[in-house]
Parts: sequence; structure tokens; C-alpha cells
Amino acid sequence: MKLSMLAAIALLIPLSAETLSARGAGPPPAPRPANSRPTASIEGTVLRGGTNEPAVGVQVYLNSATPVAEAAPLPATTDNQGKFAFRNIYDGTYRLRFEGPGYVTQAYGQKSFPGTGTPVVLTLGQAMKDFVMRLTPTGAVSGRIRDTAGKPLVAIRVLLMRATYDSNGQKTLQAVGSGRTDDRGDYRIFWTTPGRYYLIAGGPSSGPGAVTTSTDIGRNFPNELAEITAPVFYPNAGDTSAATVLEIKPGVETEGMNFTLKPQTLYRIRGRATDPRTGKAPDRAQVAVSSPSLTGSAGRFQGLYDAATGTVEVRDLTPGTYTVIVTPQPDPASLRGGVLPSRDTATATIPVTNADVENIVWTVAPPFAIKGRITVDGAAPAAAPVLRVSLRPDIPGAVPQAEPPDSSGTITITNITPGDYRVQFTPPAPLYIKEIRLGGEDVLGKLLHFTGSDPGMMEVVLSSKGAQVTGSLTDDRLQPVPTSQVILVPDRLRDRVDLYKMARTDANGRFTFSNIPPGDYKVFAWETLDNYAWFDPDVLRQSEQKGKSVRLQESSRETVDVKIIPAGGL
Repeated sequence: MKLSMLAAIALLIPLSAETLSARGAGPPPAPRPANSRPTASIEGTVLRGGTNEPAVGVQVYLNSATPVAEAAPLPATTDNQGKFAFRNIYDGTYRLRFEGPGYVTQAYGQKSFPGTGTPVVLTLGQAMKDFVMRLTPTGAVSGRIRDTAGKPLVAIRVLLMRATYDSNGQKTLQAVGSGRTDDRGDYRIFWTTPGRYYLIAGGPSSGPGAVTTSTDIGRNFPNELAEITAPVFYPNAGDTSAATVLEIKPGVETEGMNFTLKPQTLYRIRGRATDPRTGKAPDRAQVAVSSPSLTGSAGRFQGLYDAATGTVEVRDLTPGTYTVIVTPQPDPASLRGGVLPSRDTATATIPVTNADVENIVWTVAPPFAIKGRITVDGAAPAAAPVLRVSLRPDIPGAVPQAEPPDSSGTITITNITPGDYRVQFTPPAPLYIKEIRLGGEDVLGKLLHFTGSDPGMMEVVLSSKGAQVTGSLTDDRLQPVPTSQVILVPDRLRDRVDLYKMARTDANGRFTFSNIPPGDYKVFAWETLDNYAWFDPDVLRQSEQKGKSVRLQESSRETVDVKIIPAGGL
């Protein structure tokens, strides 16, 4: 009882700012100078972008850019003339944010979405007047969905998707808006941030619950019946490679985005698992299924296993390519006895088109290992511990284990199961990857397919004769652009993600790329661009003429001067 009372009392004691900071709650608020008084003010007008029309009823938020002791002022609301005011505020650095129906949520100085704004600096007693903010109106997209007989399709989901990329150049789609058809088959997605998007209509999820998800989830009323239709990218594509990219413009409704959808048949994969060492099926097994979804990310779910017959089955599949992994499971009694579970597994990558797939055989086998060797300029590496070559599964699964090379440069990668992998290796300066060969075949930048048989020796050839590119970044007024990203892009080998490099300019707009493999490149710098969007072929195509070309030889040193591509200048 005493301990409980003490604990309760401790919870009531306020923590100091220093304690909160040490616990990760952020830095303590900065104390105001003794002579500081809330005498500054901001008065301004908010207008609809591209016009002098006042934006009425917009919420304006003023927040300090650094932690301060006092609370932020309450948001202001623009009046019938679009005017707002913050009075009796302290001097300091602030950020302004604007939110209103029909407008993009926007920070002062923000030029792209997503993007960042520009701080507003107020001195003691300063009255900032005639402040003007022009808000970007949102757009909309609308259309009609019919079946092949021209009948309206009801309660069909429509998604507006934005392409994003990660550091490996992997493209995924992120939903930024959605709608569903009414009883006339019409849909409308509104209050959309202007930009470039894909539009997808219909489509159940794949795997367990596909039918339920398509017909039951999200009903607006009891009598609403959704049909299971094949997913389609506008105008009539199965994936983004043949899809049309829609340009949603400020204040404009993009109409007539119509679809004709077909009923979706769901299929299955079925076969059996066998262990060649016993000639029998595993007593227990887990069936894991992976497949790229419409968004580009890996969807994962479980299949079925019948231990009596060794039958493996995966149901309710939409057309696509599936990786089915069968992993025998240990007897629970053996785990209690301290016996380590086996890592045996069997993998099959199976395309499903317009029919069930039958008679697949999963042959269970233990993981295997491959040997390799690293050389630097023809000799064993000196800094062996930092040269760790690893394999990354193309579809998430068991991750192989990589050991650093020994004194002779020999490497070993273990726990490899059949499947597709990419070599993951970033050598330290001043080295670059000159060549990777597996079983005598050039595999640098390629997807590796392992079947379980010995693929041969992996040879990783490094060179210390990398090229270097230095330069300066300027704007349209030939002024240096500090702290900005500069991107080096291969001119021809655009599928070689490892050849893309990013540098950041210093206070004088200078940048440097080091340890670059020989080849032809282009240097780009965008004023506003999402992280890794430089992997987007469409972005590069639109900016192609604005990049600066450079040809590099081994050990060459080149200098280029680059102009920044302004926001909206794609």
C-alpha cells in the first residue's frame, strides 16, 4: 500500500523542463529577455491564387519556430475582405499556416506540395502590415463507371494515387483521395491538391477475405450491393506502365474520367509440399504469400496447409505474380526440449493470369550459402571489416547473413533461400564498385534469381580510381543557392539505382560528388522536389534539357555549373 501511494504521489509531481528534455520531450522553452514585451503585430490579406478575390473564412495559424514559454495565439479567421490580424505578439521567428475549405493547406512561402514554408521574422515592436498570402485552390476529378453492357456500377471505390519512391528506387503509390460511385455510377473526388496522379477504379484485395472486403466493408446503407470488378488504371490499364498520368490543376475540375469495368474472377494456387530426405510431406508447415499490390508495396498473407496430404493452397487470388513460401514448423514438444527449429523452406514464384494454377511442387530444402571474393585494384582489400556485401530479398522474407571478408578478401553469405535478391553494398570512400560477377555472369545492378543450386563464385571488383565532380549551383539571378540538393543521374543506365548520387550545397552553393564510376551523367537541382522523386522517369523526361551533362573517366576531375530548376519548372 505504501508503495502504491508513493507511486501515485510521484505521478502528481510535475517534471522539470530539463527532465522532459532528457526524456526526449524536446528542448526546454527559451526564456524571454526581461525587456521583451508582446508589442509586435501582423496584419494581412489572404487571396485566392491567381486572382484578387478575397479568401473568406480561412483559418490562419501563427506558431513560433523555436520553443517558447508562452502559448501560441489563437488562430485568426479571415473576414469578408480576406483580412486577418495578430496583435500584441512577441518578437521572434514564426511560421504561418493557412487552412480553408476549397484551398490547399499551405504555409507562408510554400511553393510545392508537399513542401516547406518560409519563416517570418518579427523584431521588437514591429508592425508587419500589407502582408498578402495567395492560397492555391484545390482541384477535383469526376467521372462515370459502367459495366461492359453500359449499366451503372454502384459503390465502386475510386482512388487517386500519387507515385513516391524510396532510397532503393522502388516505386509505390500513396492514396491521397478517394470516392465511390452513387446509384447512377457517378463519382467525384474533390478538394484535391494540384499535382500529377494515377486514378484507379474497382478491384478487390487478394487472398483471404477478398470477396468479403469487396462486397461488405464500407456499405453506406443496408441495400447497397457492390460488385467485384477487376482493378483498372485510367483509362484502361492493368498497371502504371500503360496508365495515363492525370494533371489536377488549381481550381479546375477534371471531368469525364470514365471507366468501363469487367467482373473479376478470383483464382487459386494449389500443389503439394515434399521433403526429399524423407519422401514425405512435412508434418507441419506455414504458408506465406507475398505479391506486389496495386500500390507497388508487397502484400502479405497466409495460405493453407493440409498436413495429412501435404496440400498447399492459396485461394481468392486476383491476377498477378505470387511468391509462395512453405516453411516446415517444429513440433512444439521439441521446442520445450530446447531443440532449435529447422530453417528448411521451399519457395515458388507463380504467375496467375486467367485460370487456377495446379500441381505446383514445393521441395523443402535447407538454406544454402555462396562464397565470394572482394578485390580492390586487383588485390585483397586492406579495410576488410567494413566491406560487407549483403543480399536484399526483392520480396520481403528471410534475410541472408553476410560475413565481412577475411584477410584474403573471401566472403561468405549464408541463410539464402530460393528467390530473387539484389546485391546491397556501398563501399567506403575512395572506392567504387567496378564489377560484380556471379558464376562468371555480370550481375551489377541486376536482380539475382536463386533456385537452390550452387550459382558459383561471386566476384566483387572495387576500384580506388573513381571520378569526382565539383560545381556550383545558382539561381536565375546567378546568385549561389545554399543547402540545396544536387542530384547526379546516369545519362543512359537509368535502371542502375546505385549510380544515382545526392549531394548538398554549402553556404556558397558549392557541391562535390566523389568516387563516381566512369560513364556519362547529368547533374540536376530542383528548387522543390519530393525525396527520391528523381527516380521517376517522368520527372527526368520533363527536366532532361535542364540538366548539365558530364562525361567521366577513371580518376578524372570535372567541374560543372548548374542552374536550379525553379518550382513548377518541370
